[in-house]
Amino acid sequence: MSNRLLCRVFCLVQAIVLSHVFPAWAGPVTAVPYEATFEDAADNANWQFADVPPNLFQPSNSVLTHWEVGNLTSRYGASSLYVVDKDNNVGYDKGSYLIAAYRTYMLPAGQYNVSFDWKAVGNSSDGLYVAWVPANQSIVGMQSGAVIPSYIQLNLINDLRTSEPRSQAITQPMKQNAAFKNVTGSVNVTTGVNYNLVFVWVVNNSSADPMTPGACIDNVQVTRVLTSSDGFELPDNLSYAAVGNNAKFSWTGTADSWDFELYGSQSTDPVAAQSGLTTQEIQMGLTTLPEGIYTFRVRSWGDGEHSRWVEYTNILIYDPAAHCLDYLNFSAPGVTCTYGDYLSEMDDAIFDNVGFIDYGYESIESRHTIHYVPGETDPRTNGMLPTVPPGEIAAVRLGNWDEGGYGQSVTYTILVTEDIGVLQVKYAVVSQSGGHERPEQPTFYLEILDMNNNQLSPTCGVADFRPPTSGMAEGWHIGSESDIYWREWTTIGINLQDYIGQNVKVRIRTSGCSPTAHWGYGYFTLGCSSGEIIGVTCGEKPRTLAVDPGFKYRWYKPNNPDEPFYAGQDSTAQELYIASNDSNLYACDLISLANEECYFTLRASAMARYPKARATFTHTPEDCINRVSITNNSSIFGYYFIDGREMEVNTMDTCGSYEWSRINDDGSSTVFSTARYPDPLVLPNEGDTFQVQLKVGMVGDITCFGIDTFDVYVPAIGPNEAVTEQYICAGDSVEFEGALYKEPGEYPILLQNVAGCDSLLTLRLNVLQVDTVVEDPDTICDDQVLQWRGVTINGQDFLGDSVFYSSLQSSMLDCDSIVYVKQITVMENLLVALDEIPSEVCADDTAIIISYHVEAGSAKQYDLVFEGEGKVTFGDILNHPITDESVIVLPLRNSSGIQVEPGNYSALLTVYNYNKCGNVQFPIEFGVLYSRHILQQKWNDAIAIKNAQYNGGYDFVSYRWYRNGEPINEYGPYLYLGEGNEFVWGDYYQVGLVCAGKTEEILTCPLYPEPKESGSMQPSLANVGGMWKVSAPNLGTGEALVWSSMGLPLGKWSIQNGEVYIPQPERQGVYIIEVRSFTNAEVSVLKAVVD
Repeated sequence: MSNRLLCRVFCLVQAIVLSHVFPAWAGPVTAVPYEATFEDAADNANWQFADVPPNLFQPSNSVLTHWEVGNLTSRYGASSLYVVDKDNNVGYDKGSYLIAAYRTYMLPAGQYNVSFDWKAVGNSSDGLYVAWVPANQSIVGMQSGAVIPSYIQLNLINDLRTSEPRSQAITQPMKQNAAFKNVTGSVNVTTGVNYNLVFVWVVNNSSADPMTPGACIDNVQVTRVLTSSDGFELPDNLSYAAVGNNAKFSWTGTADSWDFELYGSQSTDPVAAQSGLTTQEIQMGLTTLPEGIYTFRVRSWGDGEHSRWVEYTNILIYDPAAHCLDYLNFSAPGVTCTYGDYLSEMDDAIFDNVGFIDYGYESIESRHTIHYVPGETDPRTNGMLPTVPPGEIAAVRLGNWDEGGYGQSVTYTILVTEDIGVLQVKYAVVSQSGGHERPEQPTFYLEILDMNNNQLSPTCGVADFRPPTSGMAEGWHIGSESDIYWREWTTIGINLQDYIGQNVKVRIRTSGCSPTAHWGYGYFTLGCSSGEIIGVTCGEKPRTLAVDPGFKYRWYKPNNPDEPFYAGQDSTAQELYIASNDSNLYACDLISLANEECYFTLRASAMARYPKARATFTHTPEDCINRVSITNNSSIFGYYFIDGREMEVNTMDTCGSYEWSRINDDGSSTVFSTARYPDPLVLPNEGDTFQVQLKVGMVGDITCFGIDTFDVYVPAIGPNEAVTEQYICAGDSVEFEGALYKEPGEYPILLQNVAGCDSLLTLRLNVLQVDTVVEDPDTICDDQVLQWRGVTINGQDFLGDSVFYSSLQSSMLDCDSIVYVKQITVMENLLVALDEIPSEVCADDTAIIISYHVEAGSAKQYDLVFEGEGKVTFGDILNHPITDESVIVLPLRNSSGIQVEPGNYSALLTVYNYNKCGNVQFPIEFGVLYSRHILQQKWNDAIAIKNAQYNGGYDFVSYRWYRNGEPINEYGPYLYLGEGNEFVWGDYYQVGLVCAGKTEEILTCPLYPEPKESGSMQPSLANVGGMWKVSAPNLGTGEALVWSSMGLPLGKWSIQNGEVYIPQPERQGVYIIEVRSFTNAEVSVLKAVVD
């Protein structure tokens, strides 16, 4: 090569290198505290990147991995700084190179903290370096990662440490960390020297595939190291504790205030945040926090400056109720841990000692422990095995990596209910292999036992996993040493449907090898499923059918076994595709991974399915007990189309749930059974008429249900009496219930009726000495006239029983003469008087009383039937017997003491006559006013309406004020008379209110103001620097609402510790400040003026 060509090549390479060498930066002093969240485009522009120059000689060998700011990953917020590969994915390409990202800082001399979040995995020769480099030194990307340049080595930040609670020193290069982790170090700034904070990603492995992700950075903070002269301190001693039903987060330190943020491991936005805290702790209900892994961070404020965020990480919040068994709690009822030596496969020494050994998940001595740190990997697997499987929050580790032939177990006792069809075990195994025969190898063993510790099924209720004796085996990988094998997370399902209703034991044990020189341990999680096919949706045709993971699968069509599977279907997959025109019945054999001879079968239809509630009710009294038997005909119905018409088919599949309820008179319902076949209903012997509602659900879908309501009529039963009256001529006899009678008189016979009740049947025998014809008796009303055998009977002339005779010369019953006899009963017409009913009643009253008087006739019963909402509020009264009290009581509170809904109600009262002489009806109308207790008088010139929290839950949208029954042109949620005006004592006030979702205005009960000297909250108002300061020392917590003089709401402010500052409005005028307490219903009103 000529010198000229060499010169050209050298000059070109030099130009490329120099293009990635940036001069010392000069500019304004960097403001501290500084934080780069990478959400601010202006600040992002200050970050610079030193990538590898392109390879001009071999362009295909150019390094395309580079740094960038984007939103492909982040810890908090949407964006971060990270390395991407040639396809612009979060990751990197293999090779040997070095790339850097950096930002220049101009800071006053002193000591500073540098804090940031990072994650990176990488191979053994890869890693992340962080350095604090004087700005006059060149930052360049390099084609080789074999040698770390001096500008990095000489300026490393060497005191990096992780956050609490396990603060640990971090050595560089940083790697093998798959989840974001916060670290903090310190740097020094010399007078007149600018510095670059440099993140360097080094790769030096050209053969192994990358272990992603590469370097990722977020939330960079640069803050002063605080000293005693600053007046506030960095938050310290961060801690978390569960206190009763609350999560308590606390810290120590001195500051004017603190900011608090709480994050879940899967959230980039805080799940809770609060600024300006003046206490060193915050509590929140555990039930408000979904189970998961949480991090909280705190920063302090003093003299207008804040510290860096200080974090407390890896808080496990676990809800045992969300799991079918509490597998993470070794002390829970039904959980037994043991430990001992493992000498042979037949030896039970591992069960010798009851208890668990747990020194924390990092300790080699722990034999029963919990792993829950996000991103943690097992170091004996080269960081390839996560300690927690995807989709779970924590896993149990059983065993350790200590030699000595140790064994340990944990046993869980579980009641197998109907919703537990399959036990799902996720497990991973790490163990050494000593090359022994299989019985001597380290063991991970799962078995299902009865309560006597016998295996329920030695064939299908066990799973045994051991490392290969020599060489590789399917599903196993080589770990950090050649004799270490590990098995990735695997799901195995165990069918428990045959044990529903039984208590069973799930025992897992691990051990080292029996010759004691090699160790073994396993990770696992336990869960349950219903063991049903998933995808059978409510009323919709399924698009896929899926079964539980952890099995092998064999799908087939039991009704069409020869029909082939169509394109898109895999008969051995966990999930089966269903075409839109498919209406087949499918079956799937779920085959055990441990033994292919063990399987169970599930079935599901490809039709749209919906549960239908169907039942019949039969009156079946027995032994004088009034009963109704219920026949449940409910089922799952399938739907499909033929020639555009929807067809219904009863699949005969049972529903997944049943809920039988009786509809009460007030419209509410009471559940009396959740059984598929409920017991007969036992009812009063007087009989009843009511409604039963049946709600049926589909298995695996709690949102899919069918409902129907059935009218049930139950007749009265009980002991009854009846009289049979007969007439005979003298000398004759009559047969009655098997006996002959000839003498006149009454003859009682005791029998049992169809309901099994005692019944008295009496024969009343009349012996006619002459031929007498007794005609059927008759009844007329007092305003009617009856013509009988030439006799006129006027009801106005007779009351009670009147007997009329007519003699004729004819023969009757073969007696010698005939006398016609007829009994006429004249009944009074019904006359009922009703007392005056108040047109309005107050919701504070106990009840509405409707008084009636029966002045003539005989009343039997009454109905009071409401219109509209009255049917729900009061409920119809049907077939109510007339009593001596002669009153109808309508309670204004239900059994729980809750007032009825205010409003206008109307009903029809019908009083029924005992006879056919007519009934009486009265229209009933009244209004129920809002309780006067939703109004609160404050001072002598203001009345406020309580909010929904204290007024019974009402949300009002319209207001109209009245004084002494007359409107006064006030339309706001309070009445303020204005400066210098007071109530006239003796006047009364009401408010016409319209509730949200309604249009009808209902008045409140009258409120008569009373003279007041002061309120219990004693609020005061002060003007402080353009702010209103509202002080209510006795209030505690509450809220302040500001209204214009026109009644328009201007804003709401939270009151903490009895005071709040409110910005004054810009517009001059008079304003009302309404102060409300959260602990009671007190309301105060203040007048404020802006001049």
